[in-house]
Amino acid sequence: MIINPLMLPNVRMEKNESKDNKEFPTLLKEVVYSLATSNPMWTFECFMGFSHIDSIHVWCDGQRIGVMGSKYSSRAGTRAVSLTCDNITARNNTITSSDVKKAIREAKRNFAPKPIGKLMQDKIKIAKNVLSNQIYKKHSRMEDNIRASRPYMTDFAMVEKRAEFESFLSVTHNGRQMIESLRQADELKEELLSLENISMSKELVLIWRDKGKYIVHTLDNVQTYDDNSIPEQYRSKLGMLKLVEEKQCISDVGCRAEEDLFLLVGN
Repeated sequence: MIINPLMLPNVRMEKNESKDNKEFPTLLKEVVYSLATSNPMWTFECFMGFSHIDSIHVWCDGQRIGVMGSKYSSRAGTRAVSLTCDNITARNNTITSSDVKKAIREAKRNFAPKPIGKLMQDKIKIAKNVLSNQIYKKHSRMEDNIRASRPYMTDFAMVEKRAEFESFLSVTHNGRQMIESLRQADELKEELLSLENISMSKELVLIWRDKGKYIVHTLDNVQTYDDNSIPEQYRSKLGMLKLVEEKQCISDVGCRAEEDLFLLVGN
């Protein structure tokens, strides 16, 4: 009969929790006992599952050299022992076996401390990841701080010191293009203000041209007109919007949303 591996000095619970009333699944119990007695320099750190220990981290010389677990194997049709470590080349660096002797043999063959060269490669990766993470965090914080003052920076460069800013741009790479982009931004700003004014208007009029009729919606009122009866206040603005493409707007007039759908600014 295999004794509880927790009786051995190199087998412990995580965070040195009490070993009392802790049990292993049968297969895992045999594997852990065999490995712990034959490798006294290994330390076995056990983690509880729902009702029993289901995961063991194996340590040697301060390195975690492998992980063992208990899981159901559909291939074997029963519980099995899983072994995971970098030296195992199978999928996810894991092999599973319901054969206790095979599991012990594979653990002894694959569980081993990494050579100093491989260990240093891992340490370099950890250090570089920390560096990359810090670069990302610092960059994000820098951008947040710049973003807070960006509206004032824009006003300063675009309004207060516009001539000096354009002079500065003129001697930079692609300076001409950047100055032209600024001027286009000015035009777009004017168009944007016009669109915002249309959007914020409290007297928007929706006109839908359908089957030769104009269905006009103002506030909660809906009226139907034809070419002769539509009010002049709508006729002139409709005439202007009919000259532009769909999804285009005219300042202080309105938008042509679709071919026969118009949104007008009221008087």
